[in-house]
Amino acid sequence: MMDMRKSTSTSFLIMPLSEAYADDFCRMVREYLPGNAWEEVLTNRKYFPNATLMLLRDGVLRGCAFGRASKRPGEFVLDGIAVESQLWRNGYGSKLLAQFEKAANAYGFHKVSLGSAGGFVEKFYIHNGYRPICHKVYRDGKICLAREFADFADYASYLRPEEEGFVVMEKELLNIS
Repeated sequence: MMDMRKSTSTSFLIMPLSEAYADDFCRMVREYLPGNAWEEVLTNRKYFPNATLMLLRDGVLRGCAFGRASKRPGEFVLDGIAVESQLWRNGYGSKLLAQFEKAANAYGFHKVSLGSAGGFVEKFYIHNGYRPICHKVYRDGKICLAREFADFADYASYLRPEEEGFVVMEKELLNIS
């Protein structure tokens, strides 16, 4: 499950969360992914330990990813992924996402879904093979469907309502090795 690469001056490692980094992982989740409850991350880790991943760069925790089984058969949910902002646009997030997808696939899931914030985050997922399915918004304390997308052109031309919301995206996994 390890993925080690070396560059000229740094090395990084992606692997399941180890107890030695649990406090740093928790801090990263709270800083970069504040909508996630740490207790839920730990609960899901019990069932899917290889899908609770940390990215170490030069021995320091710099990224995390975690998820759980969906209520829909065959689907795994990416609840959160983050890489420290100073490392953005260097491929670390894509490598962390790919390792997460491999873990989901190894658990027998054939699809990964997620809810994405707007802007560059959605572009990141699209760049990594995810397709937008629908836009959901929060109304009266509930999540409501604002629009289903017929295709990518429909998504690209969609003008979002003012309400806060997120785009549901998914990717089919084809027996990743």
